[in-house]
Amino acid sequence: MNNLYYNTNRPSVIGGYMKLADIVNHLNTLVPCSLTFKDDTVSIHSYALIQKELQHYIPGCLYIGFASALPPIPSNINLTLLCIEDTALPELYLRATNLNLCCVANSEITPFEILNHVAVIINEEVNLSWYMQKLFDTIYSNQGLQPLIDTATEIFGHPMLLHDSNFKVLALSQDAVNIVELTEDKNGDKYVNANTISFIRDNHIYSKTRSQGYSQYVRKSERFNGTLSTIIQIQGIEVAQLAIYEAGKQFQEIDFKLIEPLRKLLSIELQKNDFFSISKNLLPNYFLTDLLDKKIHDEDSIRKRLNYLQWPSTETYQIMIISNKLSNTFESKIPFIIQSLQSFIPSDKCIVYKNELVVFIDNSISLSLFQESGSEFTEYLSANALFAGVSIPFTRLSESRKYYNQALKASEFAQRNNQPFCLYEKNMLYFLTELISSHSEIIDFCHPAVIYLAKEEGSNGTPFLETLKYYLYYTNSPNEAASTLCVHRNTLFYRINKIKELTGVNLDNAEERLQIYLSIKLLEFSNINIANL
Repeated sequence: MNNLYYNTNRPSVIGGYMKLADIVNHLNTLVPCSLTFKDDTVSIHSYALIQKELQHYIPGCLYIGFASALPPIPSNINLTLLCIEDTALPELYLRATNLNLCCVANSEITPFEILNHVAVIINEEVNLSWYMQKLFDTIYSNQGLQPLIDTATEIFGHPMLLHDSNFKVLALSQDAVNIVELTEDKNGDKYVNANTISFIRDNHIYSKTRSQGYSQYVRKSERFNGTLSTIIQIQGIEVAQLAIYEAGKQFQEIDFKLIEPLRKLLSIELQKNDFFSISKNLLPNYFLTDLLDKKIHDEDSIRKRLNYLQWPSTETYQIMIISNKLSNTFESKIPFIIQSLQSFIPSDKCIVYKNELVVFIDNSISLSLFQESGSEFTEYLSANALFAGVSIPFTRLSESRKYYNQALKASEFAQRNNQPFCLYEKNMLYFLTELISSHSEIIDFCHPAVIYLAKEEGSNGTPFLETLKYYLYYTNSPNEAASTLCVHRNTLFYRINKIKELTGVNLDNAEERLQIYLSIKLLEFSNINIANL
């Protein structure tokens, strides 16, 4: 035991305040409590041994000792006591309203052992405060990203690397090159190599990191060879990733406590950095604005402008609009969005138009972005609370305004349905319903058999419309229709025959099938109350 604690009558002072709950959480792993503190939200700034002859008490001090050594209860001060029950606790202490008391069941542990553990806990907190101060001092020195990473490397004692969303290295510790292979372009910019990028993507590292609150420990097969990964955001937009490598030296608990403050400080430093500044004089921006404002009508003039801008020729274009629900703050986020989007789309085909990000893409880019709902791009949209709407393909750039309006409608649809993206061509029936309802009653365009089945369904509960919809949708696969409806194939055919009997429809007639299916979709999209039909 450390004899310092035997001889001192004075509390040991913490360099600041610490919540009692944090101390309790650590002590719970050491020894069980028979009575817990009634208020663990109080702040503790010092600690001392309980002594029977104690007469003067200090507010905010945690007193630790045996129940047999409890001093008289003071009348004019609130005390926080942690005692070992070497004897039954007097009822007087249990009833005292000014005592915040915790009891440890009689065990082999001594007050000095508990005191030593408290000292360790508090020293960690002091170290955390000291490390935080060093990081703050560095960021306020305005020296840039690299000095901040250098300070963080000194504190953590581990190699680290910061890269943007395109895997371009922004800053790194000197020993990081021994862990990660880098490539260099003709401008001297360094990038994470292809093998590491493949590992990150194949193992969905950043998806898992998001699910863990933007920081996680990535364990690897080799002992103490994991990575502490965190995603840096600016105004809710992901702009960079930091990797801290274990490199054979096990991470400590304080490393996991420091990662979140470091993540926030890196966000602050990146906002000070001109890395995200975007030239407002990009020539394509004027060209794209003119297209959307319908100031250019001649395709020959457009081709000349394309050649001047050295845009690669393509047979088809699509317009994509990216937005979020907080439109009043969206414009301030655009520089960060454009920077992070460069791994998906070329930035020279982006424009800020009517407080939205408008992008001209070709068919190949569209296929790579939206080929599946769980693609990397759709994950990016979801993670950053963004929504994308995409027009149908078109060939004449002079008609860009029309397809911009399509993309706008698709973007609004995505927001209303809280889905990351909407392709206009995949939701044409919905937009047709909107168009019809703006001029006429939807019910006037519905097949009479559908109206009848809707009423019949409301009275007897048989899902006629749903059955008919999937039967028509899976025209050549009744088994698939039955599976979707969760019924037996025979039940499906029984319902279809019943529908024919009730309505007299001819489902062998292609035109009637089309009218019926369209009617069902019109009712779905318009949310008409079937009971009131």
